[in-house]
Amino acid sequence: MTRAAWLLAAVMLVAGCNGQGEAQPNDPPRRPAPPPRFGVNLSGAEGKESDAPRPTLADVRNAVDRLRFGLIRYPFRPSRMTPDRVEELKAIAAFTRSRRVPLILDNHNSRWNPVGEQVAFWTDLARQFPDDGSVMIDLVNEPGNVQWMQWASEAKAVIAGLRRGGIRHPILLQWPGYSGIQRFDKHERADGACQSAGCALDRTPGPLDPIDRTFLNGHRYFDSDGSGTKRDCTNDKGEPRTDSGFDRFAKQLRRRGLRGYITESAFGNYAAVPPGCVAVGADAVAQLRANSDVLLGITWWGGGRMWPDRYLFKIECSKDDRFTCPPSEYQRMLNPALSAGPGPIPGPDLRTDGAEPRP
Repeated sequence: MTRAAWLLAAVMLVAGCNGQGEAQPNDPPRRPAPPPRFGVNLSGAEGKESDAPRPTLADVRNAVDRLRFGLIRYPFRPSRMTPDRVEELKAIAAFTRSRRVPLILDNHNSRWNPVGEQVAFWTDLARQFPDDGSVMIDLVNEPGNVQWMQWASEAKAVIAGLRRGGIRHPILLQWPGYSGIQRFDKHERADGACQSAGCALDRTPGPLDPIDRTFLNGHRYFDSDGSGTKRDCTNDKGEPRTDSGFDRFAKQLRRRGLRGYITESAFGNYAAVPPGCVAVGADAVAQLRANSDVLLGITWWGGGRMWPDRYLFKIECSKDDRFTCPPSEYQRMLNPALSAGPGPIPGPDLRTDGAEPRP
């Protein structure tokens, strides 16, 4: 048994003993579900200076066929979605669809624009891609400069507007506060103002999505402030983290009848996993597997040619060797499919809502 596998088994045993995964009296039970998708962000198209290091079809093929990731997130800046770039994306989407690996198109500019602008942008872009579940749209990455109740009301309006316009793609919805899952529900008092996404959604009338194809989409980094700017996995007291918080987020979704994805998280890099991060990383994987009825998948942060070799969360090896270097311990922890045997594997059925690819 590898070190990573042993630690994963140990953390799962501890979780069972300390009650971390146990349901509370008022919690809905976990439902049988397919395993979650373990995926990766492929950065480059969202770069500040240029999108020259944007993912190529070869990069995506490497992530899917060789590294066996079952979900791809493609961050981009909307201003760069020229006809040429869209054609590149169409080729990538056709490839991932052929492998039965969903592709997330992530608007990575963090600006919460007026409802009409958001509806117009995504209507124009989404119509150029299949709506069978093979392509998902991530409305806005870590939206800023918007109050909680305004965000919840306008998010529902954007989703309703897209659906009225015939857009049926699965939608991923992030929230203010850097979309941190640890801040999704702050258990606000009934007579107090909302300071979390869970509270704001609860108090905003109307369904989240009239066709029930919208998923909450959060981030989780394990440094002391959850910012993803430090290598250490410690709490605010400087103690090593062992609890990823994924189980709590899953319970908060399950209580509301919601489902979600985690689209950014990290705890190491290609070269090594810091000793203080191994336990929390193993717990993250274990809790994803244990809660796959509501946590449908994850895209780990740090993939793509944009990142220099010194980047603290760089998933791949050096750029020149990225298509041939052997899988590292960190990659095997991020994606259990890498330990299943050599060579490409067929992707599982699309499971955003059970939709099958259309001929």
